[in-house]
Amino acid sequence: AMQFFRRHQLAIMRFGGGMLILLGILMATGLWGFWVTQLQDWFTNEVRLPI
Repeated sequence: AMQFFRRHQLAIMRFGGGMLILLGILMATGLWGFWVTQLQDWFTNEVRLPI
C-alpha cells in the first residue's frame, strides 16, 4: 500500500496544493462561509440522529 503513495507522491502533493489554493479562493470570495452556513442549517434542521 505504501508503494502506491511513494510512486504517486508528486501527484498527491500537487492535488493537495490545488485543493489548498481552491479553498483559499473560496474563503476569499466568501463562498466557503456561505456553503458552511448552508450545511450547518441543513444539518440542524433536517438530520435526526438516532441517539
